[in-house]
Amino acid sequence: MEPSKVTSKTSSLKSLVLKAWGERWTEIQWGISIKSVLPRGVSGDVYNLADIILSQALVGSYPNELVLSYLRHSLNCQLVSYAAILQRISKYDKFHKRSCVIVLLDFLESTLHGITCRGKPEESVLPGALLSLVDWLLTCIRSGHVPKNGTTNRLEDRIANKSIQILEYLLNNDFVFAMLYLAKHDDA
Repeated sequence: MEPSKVTSKTSSLKSLVLKAWGERWTEIQWGISIKSVLPRGVSGDVYNLADIILSQALVGSYPNELVLSYLRHSLNCQLVSYAAILQRISKYDKFHKRSCVIVLLDFLESTLHGITCRGKPEESVLPGALLSLVDWLLTCIRSGHVPKNGTTNRLEDRIANKSIQILEYLLNNDFVFAMLYLAKHDDA
C-alpha cells in the first residue's frame, strides 16, 4: 500500500475519532462511520487504528471511557486484532498516570478471555505481542511496589494486584501459554 494512502487514511481515522468523541457517538454510530473510512476487507491494523484510538483515550490524566468503548467495539467487530491492541498497550509507559494504567488493566481483563488467532496475516505477531504484554505487566507490578516515602497508595496496590491477576490468567490459559512458548523460540 502506498505511504500517501496510509497517511491519508490515518488522518481520516484521527479526524473520525475526534468527531466521534466530540459528538458523543454510541458504539453503533462509531461502527457505521468507521466502515466508511476503512476499505472493505482491510484491517484497521494497517492504519494503526488501535494506536490512534488509545492515544486519544489516554491524552489527559484521566482516561476517556467513551473512546475506549470505540476500541472495544472495533475489537469485537474484528476491525483491529488482539495483537495490535496488546502491542500498543505494552508500549504505554506513563505509569505516573495511575488512572490510565488501571483503565488499561481493566480493559485487558475484560478482553483477554476472547483472545484468539483467526488466521489473518496481521495476527502472526500475536506471540510477540503477548510476550511484550507480560513484560509490561511485570513493569506495572514493579512500579506499583516501589514505595515513595516508605508507603504505597491504594492505586499503586490496585495496579500491582490487577497486574498479578492478569499474569496468572495468562499463564493458566493453555492457548496464551503456547503463544508465549512460540514467542520464546521466535526470539531466540
